[in-house]
Amino acid sequence: MNAPQLAASPEQIAADAIANAAARAAAGAIHLDFSSGALTKPHHWTGSADGSATCRLTPTAHLLYNPSGSDAGTDEYKGRPRYYELIADSQAPTVVTTVTQLAQFLERLADGRPLHDDEYDPWEGADDGADPIDHKDLDYDDEPEDGQDDMVLTGYSEEPPF
Repeated sequence: MNAPQLAASPEQIAADAIANAAARAAAGAIHLDFSSGALTKPHHWTGSADGSATCRLTPTAHLLYNPSGSDAGTDEYKGRPRYYELIADSQAPTVVTTVTQLAQFLERLADGRPLHDDEYDPWEGADDGADPIDHKDLDYDDEPEDGQDDMVLTGYSEEPPF
């Protein structure tokens, strides 16, 4: 009797694990970028046999996907972290939860500023110039309109309204 043919070699399985890590990193990145941008493309990620993957963003910074949960400080959800970590030279690893936040961090790095300092404001630049709502302009009236008292007093009824 002949031995059954092996489905794949250990080398092929290792290569598959690397490709799988890149694909999982890209699939999980949809939680960072709902527009299906560059982070959601597997070919932008370099997978590792341990399941982690990196996406090179600049010569000195990359995004890290690590599905191992508490080992990487990630909050794992259905096999995917809820956030990724930005790893930049001479900076502490920084949690990234949205592509907008990542863009702000990369801008700070490009300007030579630290990712976090006393002046860091995650809402920086979020002022859209709109005036705050003046609730007096909403024309609320303390008095109910005709018939509203009756609706409140009658309460719930099993009978149809017609």
